Amino acid sequence: MILRIIRQTVCQARRQWEMSLVSLFGTAFAIFLVMVVVVVNRVDHAPFPPVSDRARLLYARGVDISFGNGSRSAAYSPAFAMEIYAGLPGSDAMAMYSWLDECDAAVRGSGAFNVNLRRVGGDYWKIFDFRFLAGAPFRPAAGNRKYDAATPVVISESVARRLFGSAGDDVVGREVLISHAPRKVCGVVAEVTPLADMAYSQVWIPFEGPVATAVPVDFNDFYGECQAVVRIAPGSSLSAVKAEAGRRYEAAARRLAAGGYELNIHFQPHTLAEFKSTYGTNSDPAEETQWRTWLVYAILLIVPAINLSGMTHSFLRRRRTELGVRRAFGSTRGRIIMDVFAENLLVTLAGSIIGLVAAWIFLWLFVDSFVAVKTWETVFASVTVAPAMLFSWSVFGYAVLFCLVLNTLSVGVPAFSAARMNPVEAISGRDD
Repeated sequence: MILRIIRQTVCQARRQWEMSLVSLFGTAFAIFLVMVVVVVNRVDHAPFPPVSDRARLLYARGVDISFGNGSRSAAYSPAFAMEIYAGLPGSDAMAMYSWLDECDAAVRGSGAFNVNLRRVGGDYWKIFDFRFLAGAPFRPAAGNRKYDAATPVVISESVARRLFGSAGDDVVGREVLISHAPRKVCGVVAEVTPLADMAYSQVWIPFEGPVATAVPVDFNDFYGECQAVVRIAPGSSLSAVKAEAGRRYEAAARRLAAGGYELNIHFQPHTLAEFKSTYGTNSDPAEETQWRTWLVYAILLIVPAINLSGMTHSFLRRRRTELGVRRAFGSTRGRIIMDVFAENLLVTLAGSIIGLVAAWIFLWLFVDSFVAVKTWETVFASVTVAPAMLFSWSVFGYAVLFCLVLNTLSVGVPAFSAARMNPVEAISGRDD
């Protein structure tokens, strides 16, 4: 039966090749558009090294305190970040990191160049799975002293090659000047794209000086240069971890209230989607906009389906005599409907494969032009997308489902209309 449907479809395509090509490439274009939209949205939230645990991470930007007729918002002090997020029930790791800074890097006797720098502490190297090409990350305790020539630094592959001409083990232990201050390279990591959120930088150093652990009481003790990320432990729920963080915030809010201050937490800690919808320490996450994405998908589905439905109906009207003869020789309405669906499904699948291949080639060449880093910070590295991020079995499965839905919408009415034709009138060429 399958071979018969294939031969029948090829025969009809040859007889009406113009309409067949329009239907084929119309389907391909619809799939192409949907795949581009889906993949571009996916890149912004998909897990990939060093943010493989994206779905389990909760982010916190800082603290916002109101007083009288004003307010002040900034990043956390290390003490306050640790009070709220260290050892949080339901989590298995917590890290602190600074805003992305700009600095210059050089070796003695060579010119300096600009790089991005991030100060990190806690379980940073545990939460983010960097791929070390040489050496190892520095220990959290490395931040509990002042900077000196022995202060460890982790650099990216591109920075290592530009400084030393290599990214191998020979780089470990060598001196590098970060903002004219000597540091000791302890590790080299594979290049990190700016799409990796707070895992991105080109140079990583420990926080300077000892980390205060006393519970902050004074207004100024709440502010510093730390942001925080927490990883939810397997088996724990996001809501439970958020609720526990909320209880800790309430204790801090009571201390501030005694001095006439009001603590605004802005629904922290944030999921990745919430985190990406805020741009500072004093804003609430935007309302969920997933329905807009689904609306775009629906438009991309329905519009080509309507056009293909019209073409399919016209195509079947030209086959009235053939369908009338088949009805006269005993073909049932169900058989006619199934054959029409099967023939169009072959065309839809062929067009879908063309659309998928075209979309992946297009994205592989130009995806960097469609994704952007939403930040006010200066980013020196270029945005790159790994080819593996452009394909996933889930995206492929949704594309196949899209093909089936498109086929059903575009063929449903024409197929039932063709099956209802009177055989005598169909053979005679008269309209119903």
